[in-house]
Amino acid sequence: MDPARKGREKRLAVVETAPVDANRKLCLVRRDDVEHLLIIGGPVDLVVETGIKALPPQPQPPHGYVVIAKTAPRPAPKLSQNRA
Repeated sequence: MDPARKGREKRLAVVETAPVDANRKLCLVRRDDVEHLLIIGGPVDLVVETGIKALPPQPQPPHGYVVIAKTAPRPAPKLSQNRA
């Protein structure tokens, strides 16, 4: 690793991919704060759109996905009226 790059943020990333057909993929790549949409894998790679302003990164849950369960209200327990 280049010592000048140590601790710095990565400049290049594949943001998302989606299959187009058996051979080609639609690929969104980011360099710095700009995204580019490409079709790759066919006889010719193609730039579909360039200069897309990147969305800010979404915060990730600390340990995988957090699931919040919804519960229905429960009736209050019936307490006996006769106490000894």
